[in-house]
Amino acid sequence: MGKRLSLSKITDYLSKFKYFLISVYCSGDRCVFIECKTPIHQKTFIIYVPEKYDMIISDEISIKRLNFIRVDKPSTRQAEYMNTIKGIIDCDLLSISSNSICVLKNSGAFESFVIREEGGRDYEEFETIDEDEITAVDNLEKELGKIASRIEPTKEIPDVIEKSDDESLSMDSFSASDDVIEKEELIFEDIVEKEEEIPVKEVIKSTESQRDNSLPTMIEDSEIHLGLIYVLVDLTTFFRKAGNLEGEIIDYYEQIEGNESDARETRLETIKDLSTRLDVMTTDKINKIKEEEASLKACLIRLTQFLNQAETLRKKTKGSQKYVDVNSDIDAVYYNTRKTINDLNIQLLQIRDKVDEFLYAYQTSLEDLLEM
Repeated sequence: MGKRLSLSKITDYLSKFKYFLISVYCSGDRCVFIECKTPIHQKTFIIYVPEKYDMIISDEISIKRLNFIRVDKPSTRQAEYMNTIKGIIDCDLLSISSNSICVLKNSGAFESFVIREEGGRDYEEFETIDEDEITAVDNLEKELGKIASRIEPTKEIPDVIEKSDDESLSMDSFSASDDVIEKEELIFEDIVEKEEEIPVKEVIKSTESQRDNSLPTMIEDSEIHLGLIYVLVDLTTFFRKAGNLEGEIIDYYEQIEGNESDARETRLETIKDLSTRLDVMTTDKINKIKEEEASLKACLIRLTQFLNQAETLRKKTKGSQKYVDVNSDIDAVYYNTRKTINDLNIQLLQIRDKVDEFLYAYQTSLEDLLEM
């Protein structure tokens, strides 16, 4: 049995550094992941609770919760996507889709989970705005501005949430208690002793870093396959670097954003290359079919001439005792010629059908892509 952790202790520690606890992801009653937001830019990230620690979340605790069960491996598509996005980023990643959670460790190992039930995310429901999304954003900004001016008429809405100064966490806030852990088993005691020496650094990043990356409301009902990718930080690392962690997290997200953009550009170039090759292949295929058709038609022209000659000979020798010996040979050539002509016409019709099917599939596939 692992060392016990109290959710209240973790919450206190998060609060000391102005992090926000959003929800917990549980397997049974054991907390495995903790969803948090950074102090300044409110970037969502995930804390991983290793198996050597037991953080039990009882049903009585009032907190947003997502439940899941472990499975053998992620889908091939999800695994390839996460590998592409990770690239050489030096951190663990976690993605959440509509029905699964996938972890890609820095070592390259995967862990996969299936969301067992709707996760009780108690978001306030807003009335749907039936208008263009950009217009809706503009209207929300105006409404927020009106509200802000009513509350503080001389102040504007800040672009980012400012961080207030606060002392680092002391050992007193992590003291042992009977219902949590023994004093000699104090978790991270060698780390916490150093926390007062680490000031919380101000984080100034690009406007892209300020984009909200919260888990969308009821993602379970949205048929999202690849999921939203989060930086995953193990609990020990978080306790060791809490004061300076936000900058690293934002750096990781900017790398993720860049990798995704680069991956799309690479795939687009690949698609262009494939399109060019497909065009060349299609043209070559049609040209070869034309050559085959031309050859068959040339044969048919010759066979038609043979048939006419055979028909002429049959008429000339019909009923004549002089040509009794050759009549059977002429008939054999005549009927073999007609059969060969029949077979070649069938081949031409089959080729026409195959070409039409190929071009139809090619055309409709491209039209479907253009309509996406």
